[in-house]
Amino acid sequence: MRKRIRTWTAVLLTLTLLLALPACGRQEEEEEPEAAYVCEPITLPEGINYIQGGCLIGEDFYMIAQNQLSRLSLADGTTEALPYTMAGFLDGAVHAAPDGTLVIFEEKAGGENPNGSYAVRRLDREGAELFHYEREKRPGEPEVTGMLLDADGDVFIRTAKQVEVVAPSGETRFTLPTEEDLFASDDMILLGDGRVGVQESVRNTSERYIRLRTVDKEGKGWGKSYSLSEFAYLRDGDANALFYYVGGDNLYAWQEELETGKQIVNLLSVGYAGETLDLIAPMSDGRVVVAGRDSSQWFDIINHGGQWDYEMAVLTPTEDVPEKTVVTYATTGLATMERFSIMHFNRTNPDYQIKVIDYSDYGSSESQEAAMTRLATEIGAGKIPDILAISGVPTARWASNGLLEDLWPWIDNDPELDRADLMARVLEASEINGKLYEICDNFRFVTTVGRRDVVGERMTWTPEDMWAALEKMPEGCVPLEGTKMELLDALMSMDWNRFVNWDHSTCSFDSEEFKEILKFCASVPDGPSHGSNTAWARDGRLMLYTYYPGEFDSVQHGEYALQGEISFIGYPNPWGETGSSFMWNGGCMMTSACKQKEGAWAYLRTLLLPKKDQFSEVFSAFPVNKEDMERLRKTAMAPMKYERSFGFYSDGEYFTIQYHAVTQEEYDQLMALYDAVDTFHRKDNALSEIITEVAGAYFAGDKALEEAAELIQRRAQLYVNEQT
Repeated sequence: MRKRIRTWTAVLLTLTLLLALPACGRQEEEEEPEAAYVCEPITLPEGINYIQGGCLIGEDFYMIAQNQLSRLSLADGTTEALPYTMAGFLDGAVHAAPDGTLVIFEEKAGGENPNGSYAVRRLDREGAELFHYEREKRPGEPEVTGMLLDADGDVFIRTAKQVEVVAPSGETRFTLPTEEDLFASDDMILLGDGRVGVQESVRNTSERYIRLRTVDKEGKGWGKSYSLSEFAYLRDGDANALFYYVGGDNLYAWQEELETGKQIVNLLSVGYAGETLDLIAPMSDGRVVVAGRDSSQWFDIINHGGQWDYEMAVLTPTEDVPEKTVVTYATTGLATMERFSIMHFNRTNPDYQIKVIDYSDYGSSESQEAAMTRLATEIGAGKIPDILAISGVPTARWASNGLLEDLWPWIDNDPELDRADLMARVLEASEINGKLYEICDNFRFVTTVGRRDVVGERMTWTPEDMWAALEKMPEGCVPLEGTKMELLDALMSMDWNRFVNWDHSTCSFDSEEFKEILKFCASVPDGPSHGSNTAWARDGRLMLYTYYPGEFDSVQHGEYALQGEISFIGYPNPWGETGSSFMWNGGCMMTSACKQKEGAWAYLRTLLLPKKDQFSEVFSAFPVNKEDMERLRKTAMAPMKYERSFGFYSDGEYFTIQYHAVTQEEYDQLMALYDAVDTFHRKDNALSEIITEVAGAYFAGDKALEEAAELIQRRAQLYVNEQT
């Protein structure tokens, strides 16, 4: 643990020092200019709103849609259904073999085999079958999750336990055991050199990444392995790349001689609107075919039902693009609606273009610390991003060092914005010494929920109040979910300002108030994990339900979990104040060294303007704009056009919440919570690790309370001194 603390502290210290250096004192490295592309949408035949799979051979795109194999000509835009007789369910795994034929995987139910079967087929470009291999489903055996043909005609059969290689004659050549559970149903790909690659998702306590293992047929074993980010999406290779993968919004081609991926195109920058990327098909002339669901519909479909529109486009290299001023946007991964907001801005703003710089390396299994180090290195070279949108950024610390821009003046001087048009209480709670450094277009609450007949009708309480309420619960009931350490982290994140003053370089972790927190956390028994809280709450084993309200039907969710009327009681705390806080559902900051402040504000202001003219109901939490808030309130309280429910597992049991139109009482209860909250939930990873390492020894009985508090104070003060 101590090594990790030092590593994280060193990363942030380096980043802080580099940001503090004057930009004029550094040389910027020359960047190789990115290839420019234009995004040309393809009109799909009427009725196709989802493509299960596809591949490209020459100018022809072969796709499976509605279980029908069709060929779409990129040359003239015509679509032709191929005379292929589907023998089962097509899972979407369709590959272009090196010899120009098609490989398709099917799953069949019933028929000649009572248990059903799996089949892999090779078809010519007109849909005629050239070869087919079928395998009966065997009771008690692992499910077959994929079948693939290589250039030699050998069949590769994938289950959760093994890969079996079968000759065209049906004889098993050899079998390779796999160590991890499968990552996805189409987890085998054809590599550019003719081999087969098998994806595995490695997920243990210390590592999470995708491992791509090649099959060595000659040696009848595993060949070379490649480790990529758990968020990378891998696709078949061709003559130009061993394989392709998408990381964030970038398409990469893996170059074996370089042992890394070469970026081809940033999909967001060129205006691709797909919320998913179900298809990537690079062409020999440099064009790229992409397809996926239209991201602008995401919340409409979730909330109101209906069918997806499908976005398919050809990305064509060009030298004729409108010249715009580039605004750099630093991130370690974009959320769905964050991506759409940037795409919409890039499509509509005539003067500026957001260039997303994703500091995560999707071609390796590195941690976020490595991404932060890469950011620090680039800043040290003079490449300071205009906008920062990175989770875990220590906002208060960076603000005290003058690294961030105060956004209040930009709001106050904007001709279309007024504080009265915004949910100002959230913004004011986010202030640090009266200045606003971070904004977002939507927010949530961080709180705990209790039954009203147990905790009372209130929003503040002390640890003594909590223990008194617990007496009303069944024997064996625990007060809170999670561990002692998680409770300590929640209480600290609720209001770091109580214990750290970055402007004066002081902290007070040896105060009586902090000791009270340590003592309280030590006294609370560990509860269930967050994934089990609903099951525990419903049967009376858990008194308080940790919740992050961000929707108007949040009261209904809490009442379902606790089986009765609820109070947003919040976390008990020694100071007896509101135990709930606000949190951004994302968040963006402008750097004080931003070179394009007008351009950065041109984007940031769109987060605060009403979105009704862009797209409807795009919020995954409460809007910051009052007009949007009112529009969503009316929608939530109107008679429901579509029955809405939410299903999920908790402690191995499946639960379904059936929602109804939000009542006035439920709305008023949420607004009362809004009016009561005055703190902002923020993380400080480095300080948290310093505290939890020592607190763990105290919780285990290895250190006395006074000793633990004094040690935390010494280490934290040393760290604060280093950072200021």
